[in-house]
Amino acid sequence: MESKQSKNKKKNNKKRREKDFRSIDLLDNRIIYLDGEITEESAKRTIETLLKLDIINHKDIKMYINSEGGSVNAGLAIVDTMNSIKSDIATIGIGRCASMAAILLINGTKGKRCLGEHSEIMIHEVTSGTYGKVSEQHDKLKHSTFVNHKLQRIIASKTNMSLKDVQKDTKKKDTWINSKNALKYGFVDKVLSCEKKI
Repeated sequence: MESKQSKNKKKNNKKRREKDFRSIDLLDNRIIYLDGEITEESAKRTIETLLKLDIINHKDIKMYINSEGGSVNAGLAIVDTMNSIKSDIATIGIGRCASMAAILLINGTKGKRCLGEHSEIMIHEVTSGTYGKVSEQHDKLKHSTFVNHKLQRIIASKTNMSLKDVQKDTKKKDTWINSKNALKYGFVDKVLSCEKKI
């Protein structure tokens, strides 16, 4: 029969393990988790974290992404920050990397872009969101077309797809890409399974 002292010791060890688990900080391990909609606020937090980690040292930063996308301006601000710092950034797509989140995923350091085996990528045209006077709509549509072409060029430059193929796949529809095809088309460099490590 187990003694009272032994039971107390096990109980204290369990509490210690739970406390140790709660005290684990992702940032101490140079991990960023970006999930949900990409907004100005989430971009601000992500950019601040990237800059702080890069100041500490230039070891790799791991960025886990699970997002439906969001603000193009906010997303491109993250992209520019990723490109400006010295640390390599390993991007890991989990769940769904759609729209602007797909741009963040492919912008990771070449050779260090990963996608979960059961995860998906989605690319499409930019939503113009035009409203108001006709003249205002014209200007906004013109700018949206410019931004759309910019994102298409980014996709073409970071993958094995030609600009013509990117334009075709993003025109008037959402294009979903599974992990196998993401690897084939050069959106990522590795597909993660249970047996593989980052």
